[in-house]
Amino acid sequence: ANQAIGCKYINTDSAEPVDPTFLISCAVSNVICSIIFGDRFDYEDKKFLTLVGLMNENFRHLSSSWAQIYNMFSRVMYYLPGPHKKLFKNLEMLCSFILEMAKRHQETLDPNFPRDFIDCFLLKMLQEKEDPHTHFHMRTLVMSTHNLFFAGTETTNTTLRYGILILMKYPEEQGEVGKQRRGPAGAPFRPARHQLLWASSLHQIR
Repeated sequence: ANQAIGCKYINTDSAEPVDPTFLISCAVSNVICSIIFGDRFDYEDKKFLTLVGLMNENFRHLSSSWAQIYNMFSRVMYYLPGPHKKLFKNLEMLCSFILEMAKRHQETLDPNFPRDFIDCFLLKMLQEKEDPHTHFHMRTLVMSTHNLFFAGTETTNTTLRYGILILMKYPEEQGEVGKQRRGPAGAPFRPARHQLLWASSLHQIR
């Protein structure tokens, strides 16, 4: 199903420019979902699209001048209206979604078979529930999950898009990468890392 949706957004027969941001965001977010929630979502799932949309919107707000002003004058900006208020509203919605997923995991938790990040965190909470100084509680779980999503999704998304732009701008280097990986015809090729400059760069992106 997701492959069909991808084909809908990227039509190889069309000469029109394509913005891959949506597909890359969905793909990266789904990988993180499988690690954190133990499940993947359909690209047209409403909850999943809301999650991706809130993440992208928050990153735009954090990159704005309003967020920079808030970082410098947070005590004053807290009482003033502005776009920075939307960031906190989005954060609350994201945390509510994560909390809902965590509670579902609690209901079906099997200590002998942890399925994902949330299950492992919940098990650690049970192990340390008698420790008054523990850092493993529900609020920490929600914020840790949010940070994994926000950091992993946006950084990977941006890196992949820049990688695609570089290959589009320098198409001749794609052939150079192939040469570096194959080596001389008919000869065993085990090059040192410094001999694979372009291939190593693409490997870092991947």
